[in-house]
Amino acid sequence: MTEQPRILCVCTHNRTRSVLFAALLRHYTAGSSLVPNIVDVGLEPSGLPITEGVGDALAAYGVYAYSHLSHQVTDRIASEAHLVLAAERSHVVNISTRARNLFARSFTLPEFVSRADTAGPRGDRSIQDWVTRVDAGRRASDYVQSPVPMIEDPTGRGPGALRQSVTDIDLLCRRFAELWG
Repeated sequence: MTEQPRILCVCTHNRTRSVLFAALLRHYTAGSSLVPNIVDVGLEPSGLPITEGVGDALAAYGVYAYSHLSHQVTDRIASEAHLVLAAERSHVVNISTRARNLFARSFTLPEFVSRADTAGPRGDRSIQDWVTRVDAGRRASDYVQSPVPMIEDPTGRGPGALRQSVTDIDLLCRRFAELWG
């Protein structure tokens, strides 16, 4: 029996971006042959509701998230993830310090999708093999100075910024699901 892959979605507060991409990844991978266990967390303390507009944005996909409360990442949760998908480079750096060899499986969502487009779909590979292939050539020592695509935080920037984030995250999650298989 194959172990269920664990994907961790991370942003600063776990109130907007990580909630969006975790929900949309669950939505788009639900029918796949290997359904991942997707968990969303933030770097900041737990217990806060989603930001305004996130519930309505997800409801348009048939996803209910109005009662979501933020969860703070722990070292254990991070170390158990087969893949970490973050919103920003600083989130990747933070997560990477929590467990040995965690950098090799931590990416921003747009970085992972871009690299997976080059590395190829998961196919019959295990998640560990696929992530290793996607990670090929990345170096932790160069990461902070390298250009890394990120998802900007729309919080407090108005409904247009949230709509743009939802559109961007939706496209990335759809592509991830296609590559996931």
